[in-house]
Amino acid sequence: MSYRQGKLNGMDDLAPDFPKLACLPPHADVLAWAAATLVSHQRAALPDLSHLTLLVPAAAQIPRLRRLLQTQAGGALLGPTITTLQGFSRSRAKLVPLTALDCKLLLADALAQHPDLFAGQDRWAVADTLYSLFEELSAATPELASDASRFLARIERGYGGTRLAQMSREAGTAHLLWSAYLRDTRGRSPAVAHLQALAGALDALAPQEQVCLIGHDHFSAAEARILKSALDRHALHVWLQAPQTGRGRQTLAALLKTLGTPTTPEDLEAPGARAQMLMCAFDDSGLALRERAAQLDSSNHGLRLAAARGPEHEARLVDLAVRRALLAGQRDIAVVTQDRRLARRLRALLERAQVPLRDEGGWALSTSSAAASLGHWLDCCEQDFPFRALLDLLKSAFFDSVSPVEIDALETVIYRSATIPGLDRLQA
Repeated sequence: MSYRQGKLNGMDDLAPDFPKLACLPPHADVLAWAAATLVSHQRAALPDLSHLTLLVPAAAQIPRLRRLLQTQAGGALLGPTITTLQGFSRSRAKLVPLTALDCKLLLADALAQHPDLFAGQDRWAVADTLYSLFEELSAATPELASDASRFLARIERGYGGTRLAQMSREAGTAHLLWSAYLRDTRGRSPAVAHLQALAGALDALAPQEQVCLIGHDHFSAAEARILKSALDRHALHVWLQAPQTGRGRQTLAALLKTLGTPTTPEDLEAPGARAQMLMCAFDDSGLALRERAAQLDSSNHGLRLAAARGPEHEARLVDLAVRRALLAGQRDIAVVTQDRRLARRLRALLERAQVPLRDEGGWALSTSSAAASLGHWLDCCEQDFPFRALLDLLKSAFFDSVSPVEIDALETVIYRSATIPGLDRLQA
């Protein structure tokens, strides 16, 4: 490791040269680096790492980080606790936060009492939009909730210092509603509850506890201020992963204005051909894309483009690529797509070939039998029991009070008599 290994007692703080704030480049394997660094500096405490809490950006990273820690330690470990930042704050919260639905119902009820605010608009749609806005404001700039003039000044700066009467009225209304929202939710809205729980959890850390954030690339402004306070009190370690050059560096620069100057590990591997290709793609130095591409070794970056003739052909191309990678000995294979239809078709193809996979997106609820049955029930309620929706509902697995023989008899009567839809007519 590039950091000198220091002596560690089980209840003491981490070694003095253990990085408080570090930033790894995008091409680095931040989980592998973190596992090696932690085990190296906690060697004297092994196998007991129960005093460590590790926070990763996504829950899907937890199993791999735990495996890497066990590999580095050479055996089973006691601890550490591994979760996400949201999971950490929820686990130590003193108040149970309101759900998103609870907050939207409060907003919809308030709008019903003041119908002139958004006349002619659907109050449920307005409540949904206001909820998203107020949660974003509460997460980013909670200090503006109590000062309308500062709130308006911030908006004016965003518009280049322009002061417009219409904008002032709209901003005043938004601030008034935001303040009322915070008052009605009493500190239990999701964003406010998260910030309060996070600050309280870090303040209440026991002397032997250590919290390490691993691999994050951004925090809200309020989260960053809370983390900075914890860093100053030596209760927290933040190991970021974000580009310090090229596109995206502005986000990191804004974050580091709050957190401070990070350490950059010196023992990382040089970026490979694929990482260099991505760095060139997101470079914002002003060099033309064609010139940047000419500097790369096109035979070594591992990127291939394929044109599909249609959705089915596309799914089979991906299926073939996954199988070839497996035959070549690859074990960590990721398929990234926003097309849920493609994901479902690919899942079917791979499962048919007995290739196990983990679909993080899951199946859409609308494609399940439960959702279909619920849709038929809603159709019956809204359209006075049309016979097709009624028959589909009775044939579903969720209704076992009517026998198949009775359903067949009812279906025969309906089609023979051309019964007009309606529950009264069906009963007759």
